[in-house]
This record gives sequence, C-alpha cells and structure tokens, in this order.
Amino acid sequence: MPDTRPNLLLLIPDQHRWDFGPWNPQSPLRLPNLAGLAARGVQFDQAIVNSPLCAPMRASLASGRSYGSCGVIDNGNDYPLDLPTFYQQLRGAGYQVCGTGKFDLHKVSGGWGLDGQNGLDDWGFTRGIDNEGKWDGYRNFRDTGQAQGPYYKFLVENDLAEAHCQDFERRGRDYSDGKDYGSTFPTTLPDFAYGDNWIGRNTIDILRELPEGQPWFMQVNFTGPHEPQDITASMWQSCQGVEHPGPLASSQHDAEFHNRARQNYGAMLENIDARIGEIIAAIERRGELENTVIVYTSDHGEMLGDHDEWQKSRPWQSALAVPLIAAGPGVARGQTSRPLSRCSIWPPRSSTTPAPTRSPTWTRSPSARRWKTRPRDIAKSSSRDFATTADTPACRPNTRPIVTSGTRPLTGVTSWFTSTDTAWGRSFSIWNRTRPRPTTWPPANPTGPDPCSS
Repeated sequence: MPDTRPNLLLLIPDQHRWDFGPWNPQSPLRLPNLAGLAARGVQFDQAIVNSPLCAPMRASLASGRSYGSCGVIDNGNDYPLDLPTFYQQLRGAGYQVCGTGKFDLHKVSGGWGLDGQNGLDDWGFTRGIDNEGKWDGYRNFRDTGQAQGPYYKFLVENDLAEAHCQDFERRGRDYSDGKDYGSTFPTTLPDFAYGDNWIGRNTIDILRELPEGQPWFMQVNFTGPHEPQDITASMWQSCQGVEHPGPLASSQHDAEFHNRARQNYGAMLENIDARIGEIIAAIERRGELENTVIVYTSDHGEMLGDHDEWQKSRPWQSALAVPLIAAGPGVARGQTSRPLSRCSIWPPRSSTTPAPTRSPTWTRSPSARRWKTRPRDIAKSSSRDFATTADTPACRPNTRPIVTSGTRPLTGVTSWFTSTDTAWGRSFSIWNRTRPRPTTWPPANPTGPDPCSS
C-alpha cells in the first residue's frame, strides 16, 4: 500500500533579505513562482533568523536548536556529528532524505568530495550532492590547483574553472565600504554552467530517480544571491533599467552605484525563482504536487549598504529578517505577523522528546519574576558578531526597548537587545515580542531556558 504522507520541499537561497520579493509592494522584482506559493499558502512577515550567519543558522535549522545550543558559533565551526538532526528523524521515519547545493555544515574541514557525498550520510541524508559555496570553491581551487568539490569538478570538465576564478579576482572582495559590490559586470560563464542553474538541474535529476510510493524530503540550497555580484550575460541584460529603492541611512557611494548592486542582487533572485519553477514542474510531472509541502526561506539577509553595512552578521532587520512562505496540503492560507525564528519551524529534535503539553514558564529576571509565554510570541536572533557593532546607538546592549528599523518598522512588535555571557564569549541577542514587556525588563544577564531551545 503506498505511503501517503506528504513530501517536503525546502528551498533555501543564501542571503535573501525579506524586502526583495513580491510581498513588498516597493520591490520591482519579478518572482512569479514565489508569488504563486505565497498566494496559495501562508506568508510570515515577521520571520527572523536564529543567527545572521551561514554556518550557525544552518546548524540551528538542522538541529532544531537555538544559536546557543546548536554547537556552531560562527563560520569557524563544523556541525558536531554527535548532535542529532531532523534529517535523521525523517530518514528514521521512512522518508527518502535528499539535498542539493551548499549545506555549509562542514565549513571548516570542507572536503565535499568530487561527488559531493562527504558528510551526507552522517547528517541523515539518503542521497544528494553537497557543493562548494562561491568563495569556498574559489579558495580551495586556488589553494590546491584542482577541484575539491562537485561544482568545480563540473567547471574543470567544461574548461571553465580558470576563467571563473579570474572573474572572481577581477571583482575583488573588499567590502569595508562595499566598493566591490560595484563589480556588476557579467560573468564569462554561460547560463548552463552558472552555479544555481547547475544546482537546479541536480535537484531535478534526483527527483526523477526517487522511487514512487515512498515520501521524500528535498532541501535545495542555492548559492545566490550571496556576493560577489556575478550574474550571466542574459541575467545582466534582464535587470538593466530596473529601479530599486535605495539603502537606508547610507553615506557611501551614489544612487547609481547602489542601484547597480541591487540590480545584480535582484537578478540572482529572479534566476532562483525560475529554477524553483522548474523544480515544481518536475514534481508535478511525478504527479505529487498536491501532496507536497513547499517551504521557502533563507539562512539570513544582506545589508546591501543599509546603515553603511554590507553582507550580514549585523543586528539590523536587513540582515536578520528573511522571507518565509509555506504552501501545500494541510497548510493554512493567509498572512501572519507573529514573530517567528527558524527553530520554531521543525518538530522536536529527538524522536524521544515529547511534544510540549503547555506553554513553558520562562524566568527572565534576577528577582525570579516569572512570566508565561508561547514560543511563537518571541523571536530571538543571536550572534557573537553583534558585539562588533554594539557601540552604535541602535545596537547598545541592555538599553531600553527599541524598535529596530533596518528596512521596516516591526509593526506591533517590541524589540530590544540583551547581552549574554556564554561559553564562547560575549554574544548579543535581539528579541522581538508581540506582547508588552515585563516592567523589570531587560535584566543585565537574562537566565532561564530559551523557549526556542526545546
């Protein structure tokens, strides 16, 4: 008898900030497939990441744990193999667990393997291809003179690896004032060899090979729209003449520079949207679209010049807030403004952990004042890197509650910063909450269990 449990498709681009999409009326982007998902599913407009950096966020997602307990503090840590993953849960429950693209769970050791298989079985996958990120692949190829992962192996086989590296070197990576975001000329790669197009084809190939009658999970980790601003000639042509809203509180560069950087960023997202359309069409050809839950989100955002900052790891909505859309069987339609952090998405991290039967009690002040809340009423993002910007007025720890205005006001949401001493050193956290804060808030060093860690 066929297994009728729903399939799960999780789509994760790298560095997609929340306001670049059809849910923002000011955005000029053309993302018809994401717009379609949002129209037939639920859209979370107050979603933030647990930590605005690749490796910690992806470790938090894999483990279902918060930043402080996922075992990865920054991009200098591999995922600890003694920590269970929800991929293992799904595999143990009889799912085919598949994945493609940049997983970033062994960022230090690298070693993807030329077939992209290294680490997949340990994490809980039954099949997939884990490939290099943009800069990781470049560095490893330049350091060793040969491909270290499947994407550069593909480039070498097509005599494109050296030209691709030279393209990256022309662009540079000096982001101190974002100047290399202005390297918006087209890449020499043809469309078929562009990284996210290659990832999309790998995804469809794996879907084609899956057995019928068995539920599957597929995680697709696109490498864009992460910098550098490399796009193909056809992508470059498609974004010319598009006018984007400029950065907030920026004193760097002129409007033309910022618009060019945002054109390339948007072109990468439009290309990803096209690949998503092809993946959904492949699922439909299998006759499984009506029984597939699709979730789209990102590992973190991108500052893109807001507040004179670039990349991520900054305590602003531009880096913290991401799109989050879910559609499929059993998923309600509509829009919600409840704060949500990524560890709220998946079930308990261990099959032996019972589901909570009541809202947790959370002690948050030295006087042991207790207040009850549900995890969905609070969204928290933490990073040791926040300390590097804690001297700016919007980022001082232990101040009175503030609303972070990175790219939008958090409607109905109070935000504040706290500092916490951890085994890794001082980290800083941002808390978003829909209900009024306790009168003694915030304490100097909050204690008690994190509601997102259970």
